[in-house]
Amino acid sequence: MTANDLRTWQKIMNFDNAAAAEALGLAVDDYCDLLKGSVAIEQRTALACSALAAGLGPWNSTSVREQVPPGRQIRAKRQLLLPVHD
Repeated sequence: MTANDLRTWQKIMNFDNAAAAEALGLAVDDYCDLLKGSVAIEQRTALACSALAAGLGPWNSTSVREQVPPGRQIRAKRQLLLPVHD
């Protein structure tokens, strides 16, 4: 994920910097560093952006099944329950 990708995600999510930082569990200053490209965006942040864009909340083994859209299946993969994409 690049800084530009992060800006695009933020725009799609209709977040200002403070809301985006809060959604990702980051301090606003740390989030702004990501936007500037002065700090590498880690995979976990990119995955968090994907999860939030998909409407998923924090991981919870009992609620993940409730968060998967109707008509989707979930299967075990590497001890994780993941949505199956058609």
